[in-house]
Amino acid sequence: KVSASTAKKLANPEVELTKKTEQEVKKSGTKLQKLMLKIRQEDYKIAIDLWKYFIGRAYYENDKKYLSPGYFNLGYSHYKEGYYKKAIDALKKVIEIKPDYHEAYHNMGVAYNKLKEYQNAIDAFEKAIKIKSDFHDAYRNMGVAYNGLGKYQEAIDACKKAIEIKPDYHEAYNTMGIAYIGLRKHQKAIDTFKKAIKIKPDYHEAYNNMGVAYNGLGKYQEAIDAYKKAIKIKSDYHHAYTNLFELQLIQEQDFDQDLVQKFNMHDVANKTTKIFKMLTIFKSINNGTQVAGWQQAFSQKYQGVLEWNHWEWSNIEKWINSKPNDEKKQALQSALEFFKAQ
Repeated sequence: KVSASTAKKLANPEVELTKKTEQEVKKSGTKLQKLMLKIRQEDYKIAIDLWKYFIGRAYYENDKKYLSPGYFNLGYSHYKEGYYKKAIDALKKVIEIKPDYHEAYHNMGVAYNKLKEYQNAIDAFEKAIKIKSDFHDAYRNMGVAYNGLGKYQEAIDACKKAIEIKPDYHEAYNTMGIAYIGLRKHQKAIDTFKKAIKIKPDYHEAYNNMGVAYNGLGKYQEAIDAYKKAIKIKSDYHHAYTNLFELQLIQEQDFDQDLVQKFNMHDVANKTTKIFKMLTIFKSINNGTQVAGWQQAFSQKYQGVLEWNHWEWSNIEKWINSKPNDEKKQALQSALEFFKAQ
């Protein structure tokens, strides 16, 4: 047995257990099934400290059979709280203890995807598949990583393998559709998203992505309809709102005020807030109603807010370039340059 202080150090490298957490542990016990109940209740913040305590007890009692599930679930809890690097560190501990734990490699790959370390993710998924050759989730999430690297054909191939194993795998069809968009095969993407929706009729992400594909074909009304279906299914799905408002902007339509109200009701301080404000500024400039000095106010309000990320500028660029050469076009071009620099 190791000493209690050593066990505590091993189990709690980041923070000391608070008395409140210790009380939670005593109340719940250290049985695996009771801790899993905390996970099922999605109380991941508490679960992190509980799993650390669980691991510490396993070291203290020299009960090694609980170490790998302890670290695995600690990694999962870190992941759910958005601590992706800590999740990876915990999962590496799992693999040290149990090298053939394919799910640990898989979850590590998913965390690497979140960090946009796509090659590391692919390496992890390949290790998972080497252990379990029919691991459909690993193939699909490998497709996500290949999409992140812009290797769209490799993403399609990975998703096809996932679908061979699990024919009703709607997420794999969705990921494959995104890859087809990357290859500018927009009709093929639409057909693929429709397959995902046939399997899961309330698949809001597939409707949103189908809207992107219709947009790529210049079928703007079909794109708007697809975005509206995504919003109808999931009223707080911010990406569909901003995609829809962008299309209404470049079609020189008024923003749907009912949807603007819903967006504002559900929105949080993330990148979609910043995108929506940008679109409203473009519309005001186009209408001739935007007041001077908006740049400073925008920079101050959204300082530290998430970057544009994967926002595609081509629609707005084409819209501006299609306008006659006048002061309004110059103002729109200046605004575009400003926003790209933010």
